[in-house]
Amino acid sequence: MADRSKLGWTLKRLLAMSPSEVTVRGARAVRNRMRRPTGPVSAVELARPGRTFDPRELHGHATSIEAIRATLDEGRGTLLPGAREMAKLARELEVMGGSTARVVAAADAVLAGRVPAFGWTSFETGYPPDWHADPLSGKSWPLDYWAELDFRFEPGLEEPRYVWEVNRQHELATLSRAWALTGEERYARAVWESMGSWAERNPPFFGINWTSALEVAIRLVSWSLAIDLVGTVGATDNDVRTVVSSAALQAAHLSDNLSVYASSRNNHLIGEAAGLVVVGAKFPFLRGAGRWLASGVGHVQREVVRQVTADGVPKEQALHYGAFVIEFVLVVSAALRTRGSELPTSVKERLVRMSAFLGSVASADGAVPEIGDADGGRVFELSDREGRQSMRAAACAALEAGAWIPAAAEEADLEPALWLRGPDVVRHALDSKHDRRTRKSAGFVEGGYFVLSHGPSQALVDCGELGYLSIAAHGHADCLSLLYGTGGRWLTVDPGTFCYHGSRDWRDHFRSTSAHNTVAIDGRNQSEIIGPFMWGARARAKQRIWCTTLMGDVFEGSSDGYGPSKVTHTRTVALMASGACVVMDRLTGSGRHDVSTGFQFPPGVSVTETASSMKALRAFEVNDGKGGIMTVHAGVLPGLRCGVAEGGEDPKAGWTSRGFGERSPAPRLQLDGEVDLPAVLVTVLVPGDATAGASVRVEGDGHGMSASIGSDAGRQRLVAGRVRFGNLVFDGAFGMTLETESKAGMAAPARGAVGLDIREWTVDGEPVDFEQAVNQL
Repeated sequence: MADRSKLGWTLKRLLAMSPSEVTVRGARAVRNRMRRPTGPVSAVELARPGRTFDPRELHGHATSIEAIRATLDEGRGTLLPGAREMAKLARELEVMGGSTARVVAAADAVLAGRVPAFGWTSFETGYPPDWHADPLSGKSWPLDYWAELDFRFEPGLEEPRYVWEVNRQHELATLSRAWALTGEERYARAVWESMGSWAERNPPFFGINWTSALEVAIRLVSWSLAIDLVGTVGATDNDVRTVVSSAALQAAHLSDNLSVYASSRNNHLIGEAAGLVVVGAKFPFLRGAGRWLASGVGHVQREVVRQVTADGVPKEQALHYGAFVIEFVLVVSAALRTRGSELPTSVKERLVRMSAFLGSVASADGAVPEIGDADGGRVFELSDREGRQSMRAAACAALEAGAWIPAAAEEADLEPALWLRGPDVVRHALDSKHDRRTRKSAGFVEGGYFVLSHGPSQALVDCGELGYLSIAAHGHADCLSLLYGTGGRWLTVDPGTFCYHGSRDWRDHFRSTSAHNTVAIDGRNQSEIIGPFMWGARARAKQRIWCTTLMGDVFEGSSDGYGPSKVTHTRTVALMASGACVVMDRLTGSGRHDVSTGFQFPPGVSVTETASSMKALRAFEVNDGKGGIMTVHAGVLPGLRCGVAEGGEDPKAGWTSRGFGERSPAPRLQLDGEVDLPAVLVTVLVPGDATAGASVRVEGDGHGMSASIGSDAGRQRLVAGRVRFGNLVFDGAFGMTLETESKAGMAAPARGAVGLDIREWTVDGEPVDFEQAVNQL
């Protein structure tokens, strides 16, 4: 359990830093406290014209509001060039299933006081909101100097993510799009009213909304995109002066406080750098704009290559943040185009790989699992559709880099690209002649993810590192977790995230080993949780086998993340050509241990126990009511209990979170109890279309197991450990055979076999070769 005290957290955080980082952080803390103003003053008072504006970019005028207005109006539609072709864009929006009416309805909801949040819900805040109030509790964050306000331990206020979500001001993009589509000035006036209200109620450097550089960056992107669409329509001179002055101070503050620290230089630094690029491009008349833009591009180029593997996997091991990074890169690309430039080649190459990775791990209906942390963070609100953020990011990234659009993408997933690139570019990409429906097995070896795919069935195994850098902030203890889907959707799922700071118990649960589809030993997590965004001892994952054959795809990997238990977990996953998935978990160690494993299903799924053909098997039919059906056959060793948990509180079990701030009870098939090690656990998942003719058998003594699946296509057998078949003994990590019935004109049944990591086969104690052994089965 993580240390809940401020002192305990501080000590552990210091231990995660190098001496040089401690020095840099300490020097920055002293500097920031020395800069403390005597009290809050307005942005206009602090932003002195001679130090804030560059007269070379304002036609020789350092303080001319007319020149500032002209610059902002002339640049309209450059970050979002789709706005220059509004008639085409509106028509293409209709083709994609959206509409002007839909955007207008979303904008009217904002004006009625409902601000969009986390990509799936909204907050009733009034409009403009109270910028310091928690939208759920109504409690206000204090207007303290930002460097002295510790949002992690503010009494009575535990989750800053809620107030930050409101202050990212994503609704500005909705309002400005409504203006662009309708020409109704009330939407443009609302944009300027909101930005002006924020600048007046958030005096420079005071309050919760100045404490995080990433939040400043996202807000500057929101302001820039909105002004790009509306220009200064609906703004008074005072509005322009107030907003531009605040933007200048926010950008300078951002530039001085980038998250360059070695222990936590993650997506925050990419986002902050992107904010500098965008504000530098949109406000070229601010002193420092050119420096901000150049600095931001340099950081983006370095960090995207550092933080994304060559095969496209985010090193944070959090897929949501991979999509988040893509969105930042997309707005950087838009900003660079306004300057007649483009993304560095190295960044564009990573964009292609990230798109391909997210496309590969998506189910056929486009759902990208939210493996690792997911907080609903978006860089822009250029689509009013709920969900599918990661697939939209993957589709827009592919278009941006000139790559193939992912198989699971829909036309509507390219809606943001209508604004970012223009309707002609989007239509050309959609009309390109290539087959986007083909799904393939894929191994992302460097990133640690493996996709097994046959027909309508798909499995995904997580064999990656815990997370990125020394604190691995956004990772979960989910090594060797398995997702399985059929009928176009995931039927075993990742539990999600739910919260960050609001409840440490729930925070710890959703990233615990026991919440994921893997094995826990003696009630411990594979990696040690020591804080809400910190990890101690880590599990080490190792991929051992990855191959695809006509008989099926096979993955095998191991994890040593069980601390004092000294247990090694080796998981073999075989997705058969029939779509059935066999999971064999070999637990190597000694003595008697508490073992827990299970599969988490999504909310709304029915799980019903059915008759099983064998005493040692328990069978459960899983049906999501949408065409996704499977039967789970769980081999139950002596000492193990098998059942379904849903919405359990003590202990917590059977929960999922579809978005930040939301949790729902959902059924979880759970096997737990005390087992003597070494042992082998077997689970077989059979898709609905293969269930009718399937017969499943599991044999063995726990030290070695055999699972066989009979169907119209024949019988496949998988073996692991030490297993006896009459006078034939198999001893090895894994083997697989296929037998088919004799057909007319065939002299004997057809046979096939795959031998992987086999130590030996023996008959009556004498070694035999692989072919002889197969013929004995």
